[in-house]
Amino acid sequence: MAIDINGITLSSPGTTLSLNNGATNWMSVNANGLLTRPQTPYMRAQLSGQGSFYKGYPVTFGSVDENVGSYWNNTTGAWTCPVAGYYFAQLGGIATGGANGVTTYGYFYIYKNGAKAAFSHWNHGSYWEYVNLSSIVNCAAGDTIQFRIVSGAPSTATDTGNGNGGWYGAGGHGVFCIG
Repeated sequence: MAIDINGITLSSPGTTLSLNNGATNWMSVNANGLLTRPQTPYMRAQLSGQGSFYKGYPVTFGSVDENVGSYWNNTTGAWTCPVAGYYFAQLGGIATGGANGVTTYGYFYIYKNGAKAAFSHWNHGSYWEYVNLSSIVNCAAGDTIQFRIVSGAPSTATDTGNGNGGWYGAGGHGVFCIG
């Protein structure tokens, strides 16, 4: 039996409870209690074509693979939270080091409303090292989340640092997501 409430249909055909408007499935719960929400906002992007030693603030992408809800703005490098809640933000990829044993270091940041929310650090002499940073960020509606990659020591809020390393941005290395 289906119930229509102002064009939104609540139905339980068989063993699945669904909330939809006929064309769009907003939410389903199956007989095992598994909840699916296909319209949940998220973004996934990768560095592509930005050179071997990419660093920046804010980070923008050569390739934004997914942007459900269009809350990621690749011009400003910011995700705007559509509702209050907990958001998962993650970046991972290859941090470039120094050639010929020269140690380089840097930082990867997740920013909330222009302030550091989480960071990770690399410091190595090998040419390639994988670095990952994941965090859950508690946000209000309208808050923004950004990524920052700094080579060397950061000296100001928008400085890209003073080091010669960075993130390997060629060939689609490095994956970033928020949801």
